[in-house]
This record gives sequence, C-alpha cells and structure tokens, in this order.
Amino acid sequence: MIKNQPQVLREEAVVGRATAILVVIGIMLSAGATLGQAVAPPPGGPTAAPPSGAAMAPGVVAVAPPPTSTEPVLVPGIAEFQISPRSWFLFESFGQTPRNPGSSNGSSSNGSDDFLLGGASVSARFNSLPQTSFVLTGLYGTNAPSRAINNSFDFSTSTIGGSNLFTNSSSESSLNTSRIDIEFLGVTTMPDSNWSWIAGGRFEHHATTATGTAVVNEILSPCITNCTSTFFGPTRFSGPISIYTVKGGLAGQVPLTADNSLSLFGNIMALAGFAVPPAGTSNYGVIGPDTSIGFQYRFSPTITADLRYRAMVYFNFSRPPGYPNYIVYQGPMIGVNFKF
Repeated sequence: MIKNQPQVLREEAVVGRATAILVVIGIMLSAGATLGQAVAPPPGGPTAAPPSGAAMAPGVVAVAPPPTSTEPVLVPGIAEFQISPRSWFLFESFGQTPRNPGSSNGSSSNGSDDFLLGGASVSARFNSLPQTSFVLTGLYGTNAPSRAINNSFDFSTSTIGGSNLFTNSSSESSLNTSRIDIEFLGVTTMPDSNWSWIAGGRFEHHATTATGTAVVNEILSPCITNCTSTFFGPTRFSGPISIYTVKGGLAGQVPLTADNSLSLFGNIMALAGFAVPPAGTSNYGVIGPDTSIGFQYRFSPTITADLRYRAMVYFNFSRPPGYPNYIVYQGPMIGVNFKF
C-alpha cells in the first residue's frame, strides 16, 4: 500500500503557496496605490464620498452611504458599476466520517485540503434603488499541488457453509479536485446606520478524481485448502458534488480614520440548502454559518482594496455513509475594487 506523503512535503507546498499569495497581495496593493494616485482629484477639488460597499466578495459587503453625484457611473443616470478582481486561499477540513455499512470494525479519515481560488465580483447599484446593491461573484481554483490524502480500514466477519470468513481491507487515495463558486447577493443599507441586510444564493461544484491503491485480505477458518486470498491493486474514482444554498444576515462597516480611507467591516449570515453527490448516492442537507471580518482601504474615490478572513461551516444531515458530518472552509481573501 502506498505510504502517506511525508509531512515535510505538504508543509513546503503550503509555505510555497502562502508566499505566492503574499506576492499577489503586494502587487495588487501596489497597483491600487499607483492607480489611486493617478486618478485622485487635485487638492481643493471635490471631497470624495465614503467608500461604497457595493462590490464585496461573496458573503461580505461593506456598508456605506450611497454614492454622491461626484462618483462616476458606467451608465449615467441609470446605475453605478464596480468590478473587483479577488483571490481566496481556502483551507478545507472535515469532521468525523461514519464507518462503511457491514463493518464490524472500521475507520476512515479525510485529509485536510487547501485551494487557491481566483475570480471577480461585479456589482450594480441602480439609481432607482439607491440603498440596494446587487453582487455577482465567480471564483475557480484547484487543490494542486497540495492534494488531500484519504485513508480507510475495515474489518468484517461473515459465515459461509459453517466456516468463518474474516475480511480486512485498507485503501489510500489522493484527491485531485477543481472547484467553482458562484454567488449572487442583494444588499440593502439600513437608513441612518452602518448596517445592511444581505440575502441571496450560492452554488458550488466540486469535481474530484481519487487515485490510489487498495488491499483486501480474506481468511477462511476452518478450511482444508485455499484458506487465504489477497487482492492488491490500483483504485480510481471520479465524482462531482454540487451544493445549492440560500443565505441571509447582516453586514456592517465602521470607519477607522477621520477621512474614511480605512474601515473595518464584517458580516454574519446563516445558510441552508442541499448537496447532490455522485449518481447512486442520496442527496443530503446542509446548514451552517458564513462569516467574515476584514479591512478596506480607499486609494481614491474609485479604487479601494480589501483584505478579510472568511469562514464557512457546513453541517451535513441525512448524509450517506462515507460523508463527514461537517466541513469547514476558511482562509484569507483579498480584492481590489474599481468603480466605473
């Protein structure tokens, strides 16, 4: 059976990915600062309105007063638009996984995983609904090069023609997973408040291919001949999982500087929905929280950058055997927001 990956290799992969993220963060912030200086109004010009929260990442929208007439719009007199390239370094971990049916004794473990997702948010605030923003976000990424390793072991006993058949099996597999996240949110600012209502829906698609090895040993007792048999061979499994959820909650933003250039924002929402695993396995339900907290910095009236930490928990119920009872997604997210 294939041995587990050395821990040092996984740590090196994580450190390498973290270094790459820091480089991306530096480049995005430097670009934002440069563009902000290029488009900032001259001294004595119009005073910029507080940063708008129309184009936050999925699950988080910073709340601010509606834009003033000094802010540019893509479609004059109709709406203001914002585009926000962003990246999410996502850590995935799992709860307990039930044993396979029919096992007298058994165990299985799902290795933790991490993804680097990239994409963008597009938001619109229509002049006819100045207190509400609509945000559409799409992210895509994979778990390469630091893939999760799953292990399982089962031992069972059965009776055949007066003899006892003892079977033990073990397997190890490496997971190659790609992930798509799509989210649509409506955000409505509460009058005379730093808070907003959030509601919307989310779609996730996980496409996984597991490759590894399996070993099965069978012992028949008592017997006369051919009492043992052993199977050793490669395994491969492919199967997508799609998750559909709706969510709702609150978001808030608090200025940290007198000119509103730096602010603290956060949100908390509840989500509920269902998951569709590969064919032949029953659907199951998911519920849980979705929360974020972070900082936003305004380089100019049309350019801001945000850095946050986001965490989601999916509690699975009515789940089929072999699926964990909960999944945790968490990690830092960075974005740069451009108003047009």
